[in-house]
Amino acid sequence: MGFRASQYLLAFRARIDRAQRLATREAREAAGKDQPPAPIAAAPTVDRTAPAPSPSTSPSPTPAAPQQATTRGKTPPATLSDIAARIMPPLAVENFHKLHASPFRPHNRLGMVNEEELAGAYAPRALRDLPPGSTGRVIVGCMKNEAPYIAEWIAYHRAIGVDNFLIYTNDCTDGTSEILDRMQQMGLLQHRNNDGWKGNSPQQSALNKALKEPLIRDADWIIHIDVDEFINVRCGNGTLDDFFDRVPDATNVAMTWRLFGHGGVTGLSDGFVIDQFEWCAPRFCPKPHTVWGFKTMFRNMGAYAKLSCHRPNKLRDDLREQVRWVNGSGQDMTREAAEKGWRNSVKSIGYDLLQLNHYALRSAESFLIKRQRGRALHVDRSIGLNYWIRMDWCDVRDITIKRNTPRMRAEFDAMMRDDTLRALHEQGLDWHRAKAAELQAMPEFQDLFQQALEVKLTAQERVAYALALDMES
Repeated sequence: MGFRASQYLLAFRARIDRAQRLATREAREAAGKDQPPAPIAAAPTVDRTAPAPSPSTSPSPTPAAPQQATTRGKTPPATLSDIAARIMPPLAVENFHKLHASPFRPHNRLGMVNEEELAGAYAPRALRDLPPGSTGRVIVGCMKNEAPYIAEWIAYHRAIGVDNFLIYTNDCTDGTSEILDRMQQMGLLQHRNNDGWKGNSPQQSALNKALKEPLIRDADWIIHIDVDEFINVRCGNGTLDDFFDRVPDATNVAMTWRLFGHGGVTGLSDGFVIDQFEWCAPRFCPKPHTVWGFKTMFRNMGAYAKLSCHRPNKLRDDLREQVRWVNGSGQDMTREAAEKGWRNSVKSIGYDLLQLNHYALRSAESFLIKRQRGRALHVDRSIGLNYWIRMDWCDVRDITIKRNTPRMRAEFDAMMRDDTLRALHEQGLDWHRAKAAELQAMPEFQDLFQQALEVKLTAQERVAYALALDMES
């Protein structure tokens, strides 16, 4: 990341201390503004081919109590919820009270998109005919034991205008490699085995190799995202074409994460991820730093020599003036991002045209599998719970991505007409169900599962707790 977590958090705490001196102004600005703006009128909802998740599998969590309105120009004292008072360490409590009167306090008063009412379903789009020598818009990704989620993710991104996929895998045991091999035979993607990776991480090893692949060399746009990340275009007909029409001069797009929590979904199911999970972080949440992290979609113009997890790096001097970065609202952020950085700031945040929905947890059972993945014998319960605290944002509802469900389902159903692929998909789901049952029977995982479900925090409490965890790591 380029910095020590402790250094980052010490700097942040100093900024909070300075921000406290702005409490009076904050109170005046907040007076009468603690509720989100009135929703923008949405288009009438049309029938969708995908049924809504049943209440038993996707209950809506109880929203956190709204912030108290200020009275007589003063910000009332912050009050911890009963759960937070019981589980938060002293440093987290201290952070909570400092946040209450600071400009870093999370809220949802940002942007122009109505996220809580489902507008009309997006129209299907035909696959593009690419000119000779072009592989178009290419996603490069890395996977390990993601069998139940691959088909939805591929179908979704094909439906919004991604042309090709280059997927690397390592050490898979759940059928992920077999699913990708079959998809390659069907002409849907290219799969590369990365078991023999070298270096600091399998991911960076794969990205280094990818730059030598014809699929990447001949791409117009390159996108590195994971299978738990979905590009959510929130303008026009919801396709990449609609977004690019609004930013014709952009060479790099910082696709900011919107972190989605488990939203009350405890059990692993075969439902679409984008249909099951609706609850996420508020739009304004500058701390902790992971909330406004971004992944980059960039023109393949040779401006950068290296592809890293969040962005391209090593900018060429002779192409420096041709690079133009934009945020998810299409606003220029070149000065901030051209050389380095992997997260947005208060100045560069924007979600109006595009955001990257990040489902890091999925269901509570899926979280157990994710935390066990790669661990031979034991789970580190402290790290596991810390990750949950950092990622389980269930504060506001955003269903904008569901407008894609009908056309995604059409792509998904077309894939599943292949008997071999359908069987592999079902076998992968069975593997994950069996693994969830196995972990639930282990005391250390059952303990982690119960602890995670008990951690119900408001956005401000979660920020304060996450900052304390970062300081202590």
